Amino acid sequence: MSKSRGNAIFLTDSREEIERKLKKAKGDPQKIHMEDTGNPRECVPCVYLEEFAPDKAKEVNKAYAEGKMGGAEVKAVLLDVLDDYLAPIRARRAEYEAKPKVVEEILAAGNEKARAKAEATMKQVRQLVFGDKYVG
Repeated sequence: MSKSRGNAIFLTDSREEIERKLKKAKGDPQKIHMEDTGNPRECVPCVYLEEFAPDKAKEVNKAYAEGKMGGAEVKAVLLDVLDDYLAPIRARRAEYEAKPKVVEEILAAGNEKARAKAEATMKQVRQLVFGDKYVG
């Protein structure tokens, strides 16, 4: 899954968008039927599941490898996991979208901190470069 192929999963994606993208995700090319044994390392949704839900991945990957679970079922499990993972991020984003003034204040405060730090650093740089000639 990649951004350039248009199937990357973004923090802002809705459940429906994630589901649409997961439908295109590649499984093990050797596993043609659900009953076929498969290699979870060759199945993109299985690999993602290992990253986002290692406990679930163990049982799902075992079932996938033994031919007890197909790619569609793995994708359904992964969809639930990703949706649960992204739900609080979406909620927080919605809160900030509803309060643009708060976002502007946060950015301004961060800008002020960065400016003060940069000024102190540049004062040190000028002192090192210009030595006694620097008056600042």
